[in-house]
Amino acid sequence: MVATKFSAKQRRKGSSCSAQLAKMRERKAELASNGKEAEGAVAETSSAASMETPVTDAQGSTPSASLPCGAAIQLVTNPSSRRGFAHHLSLSCKDCGHVESSTMTSKTLESASRQRHYEVNRKMVLSFLEAGLGFAGLQTLCETMGMVGISQATYNDHLSDIHKATESAKRESMDKAESKIRTAHNTPTGVLDLAVSFDGSWQKRGHTSKHGIAAVIEATTGLVIDYHVMATFCQPCSSVGAKKKKEGQDVYEAWYSAHKPSCTANHEGSSGMMEEECTNHVAKRFGTGCRNLVAAESKKGNTLGGRKVGALTQQKIGLLQAHYKRAVASKCTSTAELRKKILRTLKHCSSSDDKPQHDDCPTGKDSWCFYQRALAYGRPPPSHQGKSSCYLNPQVAEAVKPLYERLTTEALLSRCLKGMTQNANESLHSQVWQRCPKHLFGGRKRIEVATFSAVASFNCGSAGLQHFITAAGCPLNHHTIARGCKRDSRRVTQAERRQHSTWKRRRLEISIATSRAQQEYERQEGGPAYASGSSRVRRAAHQVPDEILNNFEINNAIKQLPENYNFEIHKTIWKIRQTGAKRVALQFPEGLLLFACVISDIIEEFTDADTVIMGDVTYGACCVDDFTAKALGAELLVHYGHSCLIPIDQTEGIQMLYVFVDIKIDTAHFIETLKFNFQPGSKLALVSTIQFVAALQSAKQNLSPEYNVSTPQAKPLSPGEILGCTSPLLTDSDAIVYLGDGRFHLESIMIHNPDIPAYRYDPYNKAFTREYYDTAKMHQVRQDAIREASKAKKIGIILGTLGRQGSPKVMDNLKAQIAASGREHVIVLLSEIFPDKLKLMRDVDAWIQVACPRLSIDWGAAFEKPLLTPYEMSVALQLTDWQETYPMDYYANDSLGPWTVNNEANKPPRQPRKTTRAKVKIEVAMEEEEGHRTSEQKDIQEKSGLENGCSNCSCLKEENIR
Repeated sequence: MVATKFSAKQRRKGSSCSAQLAKMRERKAELASNGKEAEGAVAETSSAASMETPVTDAQGSTPSASLPCGAAIQLVTNPSSRRGFAHHLSLSCKDCGHVESSTMTSKTLESASRQRHYEVNRKMVLSFLEAGLGFAGLQTLCETMGMVGISQATYNDHLSDIHKATESAKRESMDKAESKIRTAHNTPTGVLDLAVSFDGSWQKRGHTSKHGIAAVIEATTGLVIDYHVMATFCQPCSSVGAKKKKEGQDVYEAWYSAHKPSCTANHEGSSGMMEEECTNHVAKRFGTGCRNLVAAESKKGNTLGGRKVGALTQQKIGLLQAHYKRAVASKCTSTAELRKKILRTLKHCSSSDDKPQHDDCPTGKDSWCFYQRALAYGRPPPSHQGKSSCYLNPQVAEAVKPLYERLTTEALLSRCLKGMTQNANESLHSQVWQRCPKHLFGGRKRIEVATFSAVASFNCGSAGLQHFITAAGCPLNHHTIARGCKRDSRRVTQAERRQHSTWKRRRLEISIATSRAQQEYERQEGGPAYASGSSRVRRAAHQVPDEILNNFEINNAIKQLPENYNFEIHKTIWKIRQTGAKRVALQFPEGLLLFACVISDIIEEFTDADTVIMGDVTYGACCVDDFTAKALGAELLVHYGHSCLIPIDQTEGIQMLYVFVDIKIDTAHFIETLKFNFQPGSKLALVSTIQFVAALQSAKQNLSPEYNVSTPQAKPLSPGEILGCTSPLLTDSDAIVYLGDGRFHLESIMIHNPDIPAYRYDPYNKAFTREYYDTAKMHQVRQDAIREASKAKKIGIILGTLGRQGSPKVMDNLKAQIAASGREHVIVLLSEIFPDKLKLMRDVDAWIQVACPRLSIDWGAAFEKPLLTPYEMSVALQLTDWQETYPMDYYANDSLGPWTVNNEANKPPRQPRKTTRAKVKIEVAMEEEEGHRTSEQKDIQEKSGLENGCSNCSCLKEENIR
């Protein structure tokens, strides 16, 4: 306390106040007894002005107590005696200045340094260490709040005291963990054979860190039983030591012998040697080994990857890696058993009909091996030809065999028998680096303090943090304990929720949906705009410049169009400017033609191109008329309202742009309608046209927590998308819900799935109706037509010329079939097929149309002679059997035969792509067929829509996005 000099007048008046000082002492004692006297911690220095400042209340007045003599006692603070966040308070006479009593607002703590430290300062340092903010964060707080705070030297003193306290408390914490582990195992001999996980982590990202930590965690209890902080750097050694070395080796050794006890460097060697390899990483080693093998063999001229059957593709590497990881995690009892489990996957994948190798595969009806499963059911094993997802041809199998041998050695597998992971260690690391962030440099002392705190919290929760606080010399209060209990309770509740299968499934679905959305963005943008190893950030084709997106005049012109229709005007303008097209053809389906003139005017206003509106009828995605557009001199064709069914690399000589015209609807009403009409847990298959696929996915995401929702896919269509001639075959659904107006597309999936109830939600009038289709009558009519056509001697083949509707390859296949049957045929080209026109050719006994399959199904009875689809003609020629479920697979990749467009026999040759797509990596069972998966795996894959929706399109080719 600073001494105060009093004048004679003040001393005389002070004597008159002495009678009341006893009362003030009593008042002070009363305040102390009620616990209202300030408490605190640790002492700091300050250069504040040496003057007493009265303490004011919220209104700015000075609290005082009047005396009988007329004088008053006031509470004042002395800035010169402030120590950091601890303040000096005193009671003095307002008139004479006599100081009756004084105190600090915080208690002092014991310290190794000469300076007194205060509790409040220690707690502030401790709090910012726990928050991972350090001295810089503390300074920011003081600056923001307008406080003086503490100096760097004082902060370092506190850190040293805390560090010494944690060093002494470490052994006690580890002893408690050891006691709990002994209680959990309780062996009679007292000698424990423990399974542990060990992992290290670097303070700096990369492989040049100066500090690292390593911890050992017991597998059963999950407790940390030992840890160590390593460092390759010491500041005194780096600065002072370097100077001493220049003075001579003897001088340096003398200095180092004195410095060694306090040297912070305790590790010699590379930073990478601070961390041991994880047994769980061995599966990643397998995947890396496969990729390196493909690259190495490619340099030698041997192609292991590519598109040939049994090639080592990236997808197959991921599948083999999943098999390897699953075998390692199976917790075998011996290395021989583990080696057998790993090698049997190689034998399984390299099996063929001529050489099956399934003896080591698991047997029984639940086996993942299709071969053994068929034997268990007493059925002949199916052919290996349909199992190309994991098949390895002999060349690839022989090439990967050394890799399998290298990763199944006795030394390696002996460390993998427990099948444990390092997830617990990674969790501990995250807690350490929360307290000592990697983007900020921290010395060894700070890292050791952070590690002790993290280990204490990891082992004991809030009790560990409380132990850390008390070890640092700070007392606890009921607020600390209460908040710690709440935090523990919240963590336990959260952990239990995350262990639930519903939560895991939901997280997987969100992850898959996010990955698919990212892939779709990259597909539309022409590939990743930035990737590791890329020399530059490439502007993607879909990345429309801001000067177009934010153009006031363009945006004002777009307002002429409906707000809920997305015609992608900005993207169209950017594409025209990018390609330099001078004439643009616009093709619309009937329902969108009313917007054609407005869109044409906007394009001509903001580009240098003139437009041509193609007014011919456009029924669907198969009607893309690039031939007419090219004949009209157009350099770019914009096709509206349909998906990319005709890949842009097949429209040679003209640029293509597909605009799906996404339509926004009242999704909330759609969701509520489904909830009102279906019980929770119902298995709903949601389908639609391309315009409403986005709304469909949004509805699925909202309904998934209560319903088993799927968006089935018939590749190459998007998940949930159906066409009038193409729809998926459903295996496990309670109802089909179609989002859209009209019945044409809905009837496709009703024909393909006649036993599943179908419903339609009209987004325009918001009506929800049950829909019916007389499948039996349709089958009867079509079978009668087939029987009559089977007697025909001359068959007419109609090739549709409406856009790209007709397939010459399908026509050629039919010509060969008809010729082989000994019948005559004639080829007729028609853009539209009418009964009266076909009547003119009376010498034709039956017709087959390679245009729209639904024409025969819906209107076949109106024709005088049988009008068959390619599938029906194959039945008539006895080349295939009649299917009890009529196949609606005309554009599907997995169609029944060569009478469909995208059958393997009819696919055009593909050019190698210059960009690759990211694949969603999902670990599935050994085969991709439904029989071997668990019901949960089936549900997750079906609901998530794992397959890529644009499978037969080369939109990502570099020349197509520029």
